Amino acid sequence: MTIQFERTHSTLTIDPSLPTPSGATAAPAETPDLLPGVSQLACSGDPGAMLAALTMQTAHSEEKVSRMQRDACERAEENDEAAEIKDLREKADLTRLQGIVGGALQLTQAAMQFGSSMKSLSADNLKQDAADASADAKGERADAQNFAKGLNDGQAGAMEDYAKQCDGQAAALTHQANGVQATASWYSGGASLAGATKTLADGLFGGAITDKDTDAKQHDIAAQSFKQMADDAHDDEKDAKDLLSKALDFYKEYVDTKNQTTMAAIHRA
Repeated sequence: MTIQFERTHSTLTIDPSLPTPSGATAAPAETPDLLPGVSQLACSGDPGAMLAALTMQTAHSEEKVSRMQRDACERAEENDEAAEIKDLREKADLTRLQGIVGGALQLTQAAMQFGSSMKSLSADNLKQDAADASADAKGERADAQNFAKGLNDGQAGAMEDYAKQCDGQAAALTHQANGVQATASWYSGGASLAGATKTLADGLFGGAITDKDTDAKQHDIAAQSFKQMADDAHDDEKDAKDLLSKALDFYKEYVDTKNQTTMAAIHRA
């Protein structure tokens, strides 16, 4: 960020004055004003007065420019401090939002994992029931063969029918178990997706939070720089005021000395 200050030269206007005595005929009571107009002094042709006027003009201009620079730097410092606070608050909002999103995804992942486990358990139970039905069918067929050997075809036929029912039940249970297992796989996939989404969200939120930290640091550095510039401008303003006071003191002493010299010349005459 670059701030340009336009240096302005202005004239310090002071109440009108009497002209500086230039001859020995001036009345002793007519003493020059200690604070004549600076522009008038600068054109007076008196070296001391011209030097004092130039110094006062320079001091006044430096004071004005320094004050403008100080005010601008203080405003810039306040703006950067406000921006830093804004970045920190946005960082806090992102951190809270990250917690909410991460927590929701983690709960989703846990629910999906629980559902997958329960469905897998249900599928295992159905597969066990199907295996039991197949075993029953196998036993019934063995018994039916024994009855058929004993020429009891009616009982053997009934047993075969029951064995077929067991086979059908086993097939139905197996099909149902496969469907439940597929649902469990979907739940497991959903849990993995929720976990991956949480990781992605954490990465995005982490990057955004880091950006806010960086922005806040930049604003802090800028605010410190502007503070230093404002302090320097304040020092320059004080130096300009001191220079103005010294110039006024110099001109006062110069006028007093010149007046005393003039009066001494008049007395000698």
